[in-house]
Amino acid sequence: MAVVSAMGGVTNRLIEAAQASAAGEMAAAGNLAETLRQQHQGAIEILVEDGEKRAQLTSELRQIIEEVTSLCRGTALLRELTPRTLDAISSAGERLSARLLASALRELGLSAEAVEATELIVTDNQSGQAEPLMAETRERAKARLSRCLPKDQCRS
Repeated sequence: MAVVSAMGGVTNRLIEAAQASAAGEMAAAGNLAETLRQQHQGAIEILVEDGEKRAQLTSELRQIIEEVTSLCRGTALLRELTPRTLDAISSAGERLSARLLASALRELGLSAEAVEATELIVTDNQSGQAEPLMAETRERAKARLSRCLPKDQCRS
């Protein structure tokens, strides 16, 4: 298992675009989308040789970028950035990186799957300052990750 972070500068760009959107700057969403597409497409070109796998990964990343773009546009329309929306926008970098790493590992012939943190971590729902609920997180992580590991590697 590996935990990933966003590519360099991505989280800052996501937060800046969210804040610009809150100020009513509609162009922030489009500019962010283009920047993310270019940066991540460059990584895809380097990491994934197979054209079909490259197209699949590009489609997955495009979907995440479109989600973030929609959140920024909604923020710009409302001129309001809630902690929950900021959490959703700022988490996109890790979501993108997880898929890139999983694809790169599969390219090397290893078994890999991107797992969203939201599939594992349970929090107290205090957006912007959420604290993990460890017992629930442990249970959910064990259930989810045990499906990824061969039976003889699972531990209780």
